[in-house]
Amino acid sequence: MTAVSLMLVLIAAVPGAGKGLTEAEAVSLGLEHPSFVAVQEARLRAADGSVAAAGRWDNPEVEFSQEKAESPNGDATDRFLWIRQRLNVAGVRGLERRASESGRNATGSERELDMRQRSREVRRAFYRALSEERRKALISRWSIATADLRDTVAARMEQGDASRFDLLRLSREASSVQARLAQAEVAALQARSDLFVLLDMEPRPLDGTLLPPNVAPPFLPEAHPLAAALAHQEEQAQWTSEAAGRARWPEVTVGVGHLDSESPGFDADGPLLGLEVEIPLFQRGTPERQIAIARMDESHWEREMAMAKMATQYDASVQALLLQRDAATNLAATSDDAILRIARAAYENGEISVTELLDAYQSQIQAQLQAVEMALDARQTWIDLTYLTGESK
Repeated sequence: MTAVSLMLVLIAAVPGAGKGLTEAEAVSLGLEHPSFVAVQEARLRAADGSVAAAGRWDNPEVEFSQEKAESPNGDATDRFLWIRQRLNVAGVRGLERRASESGRNATGSERELDMRQRSREVRRAFYRALSEERRKALISRWSIATADLRDTVAARMEQGDASRFDLLRLSREASSVQARLAQAEVAALQARSDLFVLLDMEPRPLDGTLLPPNVAPPFLPEAHPLAAALAHQEEQAQWTSEAAGRARWPEVTVGVGHLDSESPGFDADGPLLGLEVEIPLFQRGTPERQIAIARMDESHWEREMAMAKMATQYDASVQALLLQRDAATNLAATSDDAILRIARAAYENGEISVTELLDAYQSQIQAQLQAVEMALDARQTWIDLTYLTGESK
C-alpha cells in the first residue's frame, strides 16, 4: 500500500473495522435511551389526554325539590324531580375535539423532530470520537518517528557524525510531541465519554468511515417534521378560532321531570318538560377567537420562514459538502511520506539542517491532521443534511 492510499484509509476508517460500534447502532441506542423514550412517551400521553378531554358533553344535572304550604284545610305538598342536560347546539365541542386532534398530530411531528435532533446529536458525538481517535493515531505515529529520529542522531553523535545541538533540538521536539500526544489521548477519552453517555453503555471500539458520500440526498422542505408540526399547529388554531366564533351562540338546556302533588282532597302527578335558553347579553368568544387567529397566522408565517431557511441551509450545505470533501481528499493525496524519507536522507548527507528536517516532519503531520479535520467537517455537514432530509445514511 502506498503512502497516499494509506492516508486515504486513515481518514476514511479506523482500525478494527467491522468489529466495533457502528453509526447505525449508535443512533439506535441513542433513540432507545430510557430518559429520551420516557420524555417522548410522556408527551404523547399528555396529547392523548388532551384529545380525550376535549369535546366532552357537560354532565347531566339531577334536581329534587319539595315545596310545602300550610292552610286551615291541611298541608299541600309538591315534589319535583328534574333531570337536565346542557346542549351546545353550535357544535363547539366537536370543533374543540378537532383542534385537540390537530394538536396531537403536531405532537407526533414534534416527536419525529426530536428523534432527528437526537440522531444528529449522537452522530456528531460518534464522528467527533472517531476523528479524535484518528488524531491520536497520527500523533502517536509522529511521536514514534520523532523518538526514532532522536535515537538515531544520538547514536551518530557518539560516532562524531552529528552535533549535540541536533540531539538537544530533536529531544525537545520528541518531548513536545509526547505532550501533544497526551493532549490527544485526553481529547479522545473525553469524546468517547461524551458519546457513550448519550448511549447509556460502556465504551466500545468504533467502526466507521469519516469521509461522507459525495452525493447529497434530495430534500423536500414541506416534508420536514418542523414544517409538518407548524402546519398542524396552524390547523389547530383554525379549529380553535371557529370554536371561539361559535361560542357566542346561546346554549340550550333540556329538562325532563316528574311532579307529585298532594293537597287536602286532591292528589295529582305527571311528567314535566323544560327548555332553557341562555341570553347572550355579553360578548363571549371574541377575545379567544382573536387570539386563535393570531396564533394561526403566527404558525403559518413561521412555517413559511422555516421552509425558506431550511431550503437555503440545504443548498449551502450541499456546496460545503463538496468543497470540504474535496479538500480532505486532496490533502490526503498530497500527504506523501516520501518527502520525509527525502528530508531524512538529505539531513544525513549534510545537505539540510536539523531545523529544516523538523520543518518537513511538522509540515507532514499538520497536513495529515488537517485532512482528518476537513473530513470531519465534511461528515458534520453530511449530518446536517440528514437532519434536513431524514435520510439515515
